[in-house]
Amino acid sequence: MNEDDWHEEIDCFPGDYDEEYGIEADFHDKVDEVINLNLSNSLIRLETVLEKFPIHHISVTIDVNGMENTDAFCMNSGDFETTGRNSIGIGVGPRMLRSFLEKLFYPNSFNDPYYELNFDHELIHGMDQNLWIYSPKGVNAKTPKAHLLHYLLKYQTEGLACFSTFLRGHLAEKSFIKSASKFNKKWSLLTSFDEQNPENWKNVLNKMESHQNDPYHLGPMMVLQAIKVKAGENNDDTTLNLLEKAMKIEYLNNDEINHLIIAGLELSFPEFVDGLYKPDLKGRSFMDKHVLFTAFEQVNTWTDYLTEDEKNKASQEASISKLEKELDNINHLNDEMVVLKKLELDYQITNKKAYQDYQLRCDEFYENLFSPSL
Repeated sequence: MNEDDWHEEIDCFPGDYDEEYGIEADFHDKVDEVINLNLSNSLIRLETVLEKFPIHHISVTIDVNGMENTDAFCMNSGDFETTGRNSIGIGVGPRMLRSFLEKLFYPNSFNDPYYELNFDHELIHGMDQNLWIYSPKGVNAKTPKAHLLHYLLKYQTEGLACFSTFLRGHLAEKSFIKSASKFNKKWSLLTSFDEQNPENWKNVLNKMESHQNDPYHLGPMMVLQAIKVKAGENNDDTTLNLLEKAMKIEYLNNDEINHLIIAGLELSFPEFVDGLYKPDLKGRSFMDKHVLFTAFEQVNTWTDYLTEDEKNKASQEASISKLEKELDNINHLNDEMVVLKKLELDYQITNKKAYQDYQLRCDEFYENLFSPSL
């Protein structure tokens, strides 16, 4: 949405808009009001979840001109492991803001539950430790091996984040059989690549572009099934009873929904993968173990799948040891520049270390996947 479009979008709301001086204070006040109201409602709904997975700081940014491909997003500070404090930032786009304002000015108007519960979605992302571990900032999945992990992780994280909406009967695929059938078709397409042909891999990714919303539609049922497998192994009757209601799309009260959200947040990524192929107590599984593991076994032996350009770029990047050494050789700069230089180098070092940690976790995941215990 460009700025001119935004002018048209707000014409129906009280308050004056002056193109030269910007939005009047009255409109700013209303924006603050609806953001505080809707975020507060989400915090109240998720109170028992936040008690177990606390968020220590939340900042909200409003983007009234952009965010073309999403209505909201959540960013984690990434410092939980070092500080023990979880800080997140939530971005809100124009469509979500408009929905909030319409509900404020026209209380009897229809308010899409997708927007009404979207803060819940982003807060769940902010509490999801799997995102911190397997999808650190600045890490992109370029190889098939890494992409398979990210692909499955997307279904887990987005499926879980949709719980507040899905478990209230909105959005997403409600049928276990249809969810499983659709995902298996997507998995078959994703894994139809040739190790020896990088161009074929790019073609596969291009085909997958049209399926970007699948994790939101199919993920909730997949996460429920994985929780069900884990609860069955742990003889957790309370969770199993709630799952039975959830998977039949029966009414759940807020406390029951929060119970399942907590169970989802306690579900590790390896447990999620286990829950896809392991049968539940009724003998039902989401996909065949052979179908899942064939792709893992194929990519587990690959060590190099970068293009020549990517190899050259990687070889030109400074190593951590070189960056750390450079920190000691900047005495010729003035004090202010020394601080800036250190910040820049520290940022690069942190990113590289985060990437190395991520690679180790991925390798460990694959090793555990094929351990004798399975």
